[in-house]
Amino acid sequence: MESDNEDLVGSFRNLGLREGDRSTSQACGSCQVTELQDIIRQFTRSSNLAVLEAERFRSRLENTNAPSTAIVQKLRNEDLADLIRNVRNAMKLVSNFNEKAVFDSLLSLGERDKLPATDRSNVEELLSCHSGEISNIIQKVLASVSNPSHVLLAVAEECYRQATDIHGRLDSGICQDQRAERCLEWPYDPDYEAEAYYEHEDLLDIDENYRNAHQQRLERKLEVESRDRQTYKRCWIDFCIQVVNNSPGGPTLFHPPASSDSEHLCLYAAEIPSYLFRTFDNRSPGSSNAEVVSSVLSASGSEESRIDLLTLEEERAISLLHKHLANNKPSDSPVTYDDNLVSWTNSPLFAIQYAVYRLHNEDITNSKSDINICAVDTTDFLRGQFVRDICLIESYYEAAVRLDIYAFDFFRFRLQRKEFDNGEYLSQGALYHAGRSCLVSLPQLEEAGLYDLFPEFSDPRGYREWYKRCKELRESYWSVRQNTSKEEIHLSLKLGSCFSRSNRLNMAIMLLAFKNRNLKIVRSCYGIRPIVEFLFSAILLAYLAVCHTAPNNFFVPPRWATRPVEVRRYWEITMALKMSGKANAIGGGLTSVSIKDDPLTNYQTLRDIFA
Repeated sequence: MESDNEDLVGSFRNLGLREGDRSTSQACGSCQVTELQDIIRQFTRSSNLAVLEAERFRSRLENTNAPSTAIVQKLRNEDLADLIRNVRNAMKLVSNFNEKAVFDSLLSLGERDKLPATDRSNVEELLSCHSGEISNIIQKVLASVSNPSHVLLAVAEECYRQATDIHGRLDSGICQDQRAERCLEWPYDPDYEAEAYYEHEDLLDIDENYRNAHQQRLERKLEVESRDRQTYKRCWIDFCIQVVNNSPGGPTLFHPPASSDSEHLCLYAAEIPSYLFRTFDNRSPGSSNAEVVSSVLSASGSEESRIDLLTLEEERAISLLHKHLANNKPSDSPVTYDDNLVSWTNSPLFAIQYAVYRLHNEDITNSKSDINICAVDTTDFLRGQFVRDICLIESYYEAAVRLDIYAFDFFRFRLQRKEFDNGEYLSQGALYHAGRSCLVSLPQLEEAGLYDLFPEFSDPRGYREWYKRCKELRESYWSVRQNTSKEEIHLSLKLGSCFSRSNRLNMAIMLLAFKNRNLKIVRSCYGIRPIVEFLFSAILLAYLAVCHTAPNNFFVPPRWATRPVEVRRYWEITMALKMSGKANAIGGGLTSVSIKDDPLTNYQTLRDIFA
């Protein structure tokens, strides 16, 4: 039992609640460990007594040749049941303490003492309102997470999701609605059954000045309520994101301060592609492997890697952003600046060409097996984990004119030269992607037929270029509309399985979209009568004859799908699938199992898409 005692205390410590830890306060220090040890001692005593009494119970039964029902009942009614009940109560105390310790640690991670008085008051009210739901989240995480050191971050992330989702269980609006229901706000509400209400109604009918004054009061009241709701939500989100960022192993999220105009930063889920790719090798800046991708600053162990770029002074933020984006000539020489950014792309074409470039670049000296492409499923990450580089450039563009002319010139080039837009996204600090990603090496792609599907990647003329080579492939080699052969479909599915066996169809569509391919009219096969289907196809064909374009170009794409062109094609194809009722064929994320994922179905789906 003593060893069990130590194991339980050790599990508690593994939660990340150690005294002196950067993520905890004194409330989660030695006093809590002492309290836990007292609870576990109580549990140990109760368990030992229960074991001894059970042994006595068994012995007495064995010494009775033919125990009657009365004797068994007498034995059963003795102290054993009470002892077992005591054990259960002690176990419940341990469980409740564990839950309370996590809850207290979350509060300390949010650093409420550093908040302005009004924000602190609002957060306290919201914590009280949502305490039951937060406890439910903690219980579910404790029951499902096997590694105690992951508990705090898992709870913090789920709380943040529920706080930021419009229908989340921790939405701040829930508490405001409950508060409004508890308070009868003024005598002009219909439920206020008093003489003042009826007098008010009469005055609205007969007194125009009174009616106008009341309308103005009502507008001011609604304006104040709207402003209060925004403030209430802002301080709640700020608190939740502080908890996430301060959690052990937590991310560094992009989260603009309340004073900034953040709408154009494209941080919402609908503005982020489902998949992002990163090419890396042993010579890449920072640290990248099958579990984590870290920036240069994070890999060095610097605490500054936990500082959000958007919270820095504009001049500093502009300088760091410019240096990272302009550093597109990698070599063996060490990075000399404090770079906390990591680059990703929504274009597998760009990622593959970069892998080819790094293999043949004489300044890098890589072996083929060192080069990997990491594909992450962004739906499994929190809002603010990724941001589009162009969105950041636009955010700092005007300030760069005043503060950094070199950065301004670079930003202007990136905004004006659309042909060099490769769908780049950025993350900050350390990003733990294990379980939410897949890793594929360049040799794996080659063995799966990369150069058979795209011989252009093996052309020595493209070995020494990266940005320019991608531009050349898009505008020269792959811009002419062409049909798709059966062999290309087989190869695309084989390559797609390298990235994700559960979503090879989706990856195959991305790969085939590298080229400007002829598309068939994808029609619904679920409940549409032949005559309706025929008319639908006829209308689309007439539209194509007039517009000379693909069948789904009339949809307005989200910003992430506007560029590069192959990403736009991929989005158009998936939109056509949705309209035809076949969207379920492409399945979910990288770590999920798609609804229809057998070779025959996948092959037929692609034949239905590509001419």
